[in-house]
Amino acid sequence: MDSEWGWGLLGPGYRLSQRRTRTLGLSPAVEAFNELAAPGLGNVWFGKQLFLALLGLKAAEMVQSFASAKQITKILTANAVEALACLYAIKSDEKDEGKIRGRTILGRKTEVPKFVRAVKRDYYVSNPMRMSTSHPLAALELVKGNGENFNSFTLSPLGEKFVEACLGDSRKVVMDRLKDWIRGGNLPTFDSQKKLDKEFKEALRPDFELAKYGARLLLRDCLEKNGPERDRKRRMALFKLAGRPRPIGKRPPDTEMGADEWFALVETSWEHQRLPGIDDDHWKDIYFGSRFFLARDAALEALNSVERQMGPGENPIPLADAVKQGDTPAHLGRFRKLALEFLEKYQSPNPEAKTFCELGRKNDIAVLRELVRRDGRCLELSADKQEVWPGYLFRAPEPGEEYVEEDEEGDEEEDGEEYEEEDGEEYGEEDDEEDEVDGDDDGEDTQRLPGISPRVGNAILLRKDLAKSLGEKI
Repeated sequence: MDSEWGWGLLGPGYRLSQRRTRTLGLSPAVEAFNELAAPGLGNVWFGKQLFLALLGLKAAEMVQSFASAKQITKILTANAVEALACLYAIKSDEKDEGKIRGRTILGRKTEVPKFVRAVKRDYYVSNPMRMSTSHPLAALELVKGNGENFNSFTLSPLGEKFVEACLGDSRKVVMDRLKDWIRGGNLPTFDSQKKLDKEFKEALRPDFELAKYGARLLLRDCLEKNGPERDRKRRMALFKLAGRPRPIGKRPPDTEMGADEWFALVETSWEHQRLPGIDDDHWKDIYFGSRFFLARDAALEALNSVERQMGPGENPIPLADAVKQGDTPAHLGRFRKLALEFLEKYQSPNPEAKTFCELGRKNDIAVLRELVRRDGRCLELSADKQEVWPGYLFRAPEPGEEYVEEDEEGDEEEDGEEYEEEDGEEYGEEDDEEDEVDGDDDGEDTQRLPGISPRVGNAILLRKDLAKSLGEKI
């Protein structure tokens, strides 16, 4: 898929060792523009993500009361709960919709793990859904703690209420079995059809929606009422896009539709289309955020092009030659155009973005030199800074192979974020499959506004997820 299109479906490619990712030192800027576009949502796009993270924190409270397990952190406990939930889904009649992580690594499992095994770093993926929830949990006031450090979190009264609302009458079954699991007990097998076993598994499974009306209503209230006024207004404006009427002349004007259909029916260009209901400041942040994302994407394509020039032989190439060969000049030209537009028309509040786009004022050799310096993993500079050398993650495409950039956390390349564990913990295996965890099939082959933050699409998907059980028409 062209990097200009799409809101946020995962691309393929996870490695079992060092991730092959180019962040170019722009992670803070990327996060800032995503937050301006869709405040307080992180990469959450369905309600069960928040529930599983909170349930993991509840389980961590049990762990801390169990003397021999006190060294196990909240992060590891929450990851174990999420792994268990995804494992049950994978081993059942799953209705995935992109909501499951770890299909490859968990698919190899033959039995439900003991807690002491599930909590090991090599049991589950290194990019769990929990990593995308720290900011939303804090922003929506579902937890108390130190900033966005998951290990410092405890459930707020609102978070406790949300978990109870999600579980409903299943609360005792779920909490008792998790407690027994943490203390060394066994959990229901994959194929058990006993009523309470099925109730337990379905309460956890991410591919089962939040079943309780009260839970969805409470979460919607959090989204509408918690956080700064500007953030609330921006979230609500995006949510309203999920139920916009069709344009007159396409179908009867009283027919409602999803935002994905709406985009397919109107002209999807920044020059001719403005999202309805978005105020001027919000629209400006979304639009110029897209200019920044597209400038970054053009820079990444320039680096990809240089890598192709070097080929399987990993031959160093002088900067002066690299900027003239292949499609590198076109990508550098596109980067310069987008970067200068960003600088000239937008007073960016983000210094990293401004510094990066200032490169657009330099010549091609200077631009490429700085991009390679910022990379430093796939490509690197020679000692005299006149040549491009293969880095320790260099991988030249095979002849005829189309190069696909691989992402750090698994979030779509338009998100471009690099997540680090809050306490420095690392995991032993990365997801090596095509999990689609940042959206569903709604947007896979529908053209979108180029460069738009994937959080915009995630907000619409979240609103649609909540509307399903609230009985609202979307």
